[in-house]
Amino acid sequence: MIRFVGMAAAVLLSGVAGALYQASRVEPRLAPADAVAGSPVEPGRSAPPPAPIDDRQLDALADRIASRVSARQGLAAPPAPVEPKAVPAPEATPQQRAAAGRAGDIVDRALSRGSLSPDDVRALRELGPQLQPAVQEALRMKLIQALNRQELRLDPRAGLP
Repeated sequence: MIRFVGMAAAVLLSGVAGALYQASRVEPRLAPADAVAGSPVEPGRSAPPPAPIDDRQLDALADRIASRVSARQGLAAPPAPVEPKAVPAPEATPQQRAAAGRAGDIVDRALSRGSLSPDDVRALRELGPQLQPAVQEALRMKLIQALNRQELRLDPRAGLP
């Protein structure tokens, strides 16, 4: 919501700034000087063009428009960020602990050999659904780090676990 309001204010401000810039560059179309009663301009002469708007004036105008837009939206101060509550992971079942041990052994053997065979990939894929998400993530990170350090080669036919 805040991004949308910020983007809307930026679009609005750029449109206003562009219009003001164009207005400062265009000669005013005034009625003839002799037709305007009490005009300080002599007959036959046009009024001098308005002074161009400088950056400070544009910034001040943009600030005023942004404050009005945010006041109308009720977003004068952004809301405090909400911290997500940490949900404790459920206790691992004996089957999950056994699957985690087998998967850890497979990864350790592959790292000691320096290659991940198709049989290892197949076994890790079978054990994956039995593992807790935190254990899966830890094993993935271990494999990724070994791949990045080029300590582990993959058989391209087997794919990733």
